[in-house]
Amino acid sequence: KAIATLGPDSTPPLLPSPPPPIVGPGGIPPWWVLHNVTPAGPGKDMGNSTAISFSEEQQKQFGIDEDGNIIDPAKHAKAIATLGLPPLPPPPPPPPPPPPLPPPTPPPSPVAAQVPVPAPAPPAISLPFDCNADYVDCYHCLMMRWSVGKRAWCCAHAQRGCPTDAPLTVPKTTSYPFDCNAGYANYKIGWSDAKKQWCCQHVRKGCVTTSLPFDCNAGFANWQAGWSESKKRWCCQHGGRGCGTTA
Repeated sequence: KAIATLGPDSTPPLLPSPPPPIVGPGGIPPWWVLHNVTPAGPGKDMGNSTAISFSEEQQKQFGIDEDGNIIDPAKHAKAIATLGLPPLPPPPPPPPPPPPLPPPTPPPSPVAAQVPVPAPAPPAISLPFDCNADYVDCYHCLMMRWSVGKRAWCCAHAQRGCPTDAPLTVPKTTSYPFDCNAGYANYKIGWSDAKKQWCCQHVRKGCVTTSLPFDCNAGFANWQAGWSESKKRWCCQHGGRGCGTTA
């Protein structure tokens, strides 16, 4: 036989490709390979290769289509059982699904800045007296300017207006309503109630005590003859008794 030679520009003839390996689902050979069933249908031209096919009789017998795909599982299992061969092994279970991904971590919530809260202002305290107003460092002068209550409060809380141990004298002036030095030796009888009250409040002279010099009720039935002249004058001035003249 003559051997054909190829020139430099000649294209070599295409050789048929080998058929692809027969592998079923999951890498297991197809059922007809496992059960030694030979496809009896005509070959199917796939271009570079020829695929198998099953005859119509085999399709009816095994419940398959021409490519060997099972379309009637009950008929297929019954036909396999008549062959005296073990049935096809079940396909391997599908791989387990991957574990679910953890939920995304939410971003940290912003922390509000701490705004300092100013402390409330202390409530204003109203004092009963202003110990700075009209103050002079002279207790006898303050006795003329301040009330007894103000002197006592300011002495206890501000050490102002406290009485001193100096002799209590009132400077001579015509602006005072009473002269507390005049007649002081006989103030109980000689001073009026107004003068006693004023001098007691301002210079602590002439203060009336709970003990009275005379009892104007005692001996009143015979006051004209039984009372002394000083008791008559005192009781007439302070109690309205003993004011008549003697016969």
